Amino acid sequence: MCEGCKLGKQTHSSHRVTNYVSTSQPLDLMHMDLVGPVQTKSLGGKKYMLVLVDDFSRFTWVKFLCEKSDAFDNFQNLCKMISNEQYSSNKCIVRLRTDHGTEFENASFDEFCNDMGIKHEFSAPITPQQNGVVERKNRVLIEMGRVMLNSAGLAHTFWAEAISNACYTINRVIFRPGTEKTPYEVLKGKKPNVSHLRVFGSPCYIYRDREYLAKFDAKSDKGVFLGYSLNSRAYRVYNKRTCSVMETINVSIDDSIVLSHTPCISFDQVLFEREKDDDVAAEGQEDEEASEGIDDTSAIQPVYRTGQQQVHKDHSSSDIIGDVNDGLKTRRQAKRVVSNLSILSCFIAKHQEDISIITFYGFVSVIEPKNAKEALCDVNWINAMQDELSQFARNDVWFLVPRPDSSNVIGTKWIFKNKSDEKGQITRNKARLVAQGYSQVEGLDFDETFAPVARLESCVFKWCSSRRSVC
Repeated sequence: MCEGCKLGKQTHSSHRVTNYVSTSQPLDLMHMDLVGPVQTKSLGGKKYMLVLVDDFSRFTWVKFLCEKSDAFDNFQNLCKMISNEQYSSNKCIVRLRTDHGTEFENASFDEFCNDMGIKHEFSAPITPQQNGVVERKNRVLIEMGRVMLNSAGLAHTFWAEAISNACYTINRVIFRPGTEKTPYEVLKGKKPNVSHLRVFGSPCYIYRDREYLAKFDAKSDKGVFLGYSLNSRAYRVYNKRTCSVMETINVSIDDSIVLSHTPCISFDQVLFEREKDDDVAAEGQEDEEASEGIDDTSAIQPVYRTGQQQVHKDHSSSDIIGDVNDGLKTRRQAKRVVSNLSILSCFIAKHQEDISIITFYGFVSVIEPKNAKEALCDVNWINAMQDELSQFARNDVWFLVPRPDSSNVIGTKWIFKNKSDEKGQITRNKARLVAQGYSQVEGLDFDETFAPVARLESCVFKWCSSRRSVC
């Protein structure tokens, strides 16, 4: 062995390719890795992705984290869930393989693995090849998520939804290498149902079953299909009106539009591309005029202008755009001002309905409390209750008297209700203090009951009596 050659030419050791499965049943060996941080946070504020892969079946679990320190809690929950699912088959996790990251190599992981009887294995430092199963799975998930986002034209904030959809689809569609079964079938022993699978990013229509609708309000909201719920039989969709992700089964998805649909881009990108096209068109026009002048110099003829003077020395104040006292501005400054104004005006015009909703939401509460204890935690409902009590004081509704010994005391109860306008928008919080009349006992608290409204029979009897007296 030449010392000089090793000092000058040594490289990484080679890793042999394994063409066989080293495990004999599911959960014998689990590969785990942490991906991140991602530059763009997801809609839920997540930056990391925890990937767990079963070596035998290649079934994959994905969890999204806000911080690296959340890795242990999520793995603990996953481990318990997997153990409960495989309880009938008497299978449990035997070995766990990770890298030497501090999120995996710590006292909490060691204590949990010792309690559960899991052998925690580590790959060699700076050698991801020894944990290649999960490393390749990371690449597949990220590439599929990138393709799905770009083909659907969605923003990068939907990356977690895209990867979750990709993981769900891989487990039920892609065959396990070397077999003709999917990872779902290998792990759980039954074929998965794929009739409910849809194309990611497809436009959809969400039935508005969670709010009050007027007679002529739209019964659906436009949305984007994102994936599948992991704990219920429902789809995950993005509601464009409320700008939120929701789970619902009452949704109609149009898969046919995605293949021929032009990807949607953000509003700022539209303005940027428009300004860019204008600049390119202006430059192209100048280049075209210059090229025509160069190519055909012999055809240039002098142009004699006639009529009124071409340049005016003084202009009327009505012809001046902007404020006269602003002074001189460069083209870039003027363009920036016009662009910002156009962005603001277009945003207000596009979100006029949302702005009106926010106007009401700034002064009222959206949630109806179930009792007075919950209402006292909200300032808006406290004001509504105070208005009700103030109205009692103004109208002299009650006054204090000694409590009778032989009578029951009728209690009171607060009733809370949100008042809406014709568009279904909440405009007022109404609180009513009512008496619990059902607590009265007949014969003890009252003998007779009287209706505040006259019945039809009483009116007829009174009319007949008056006619007889007249006759």
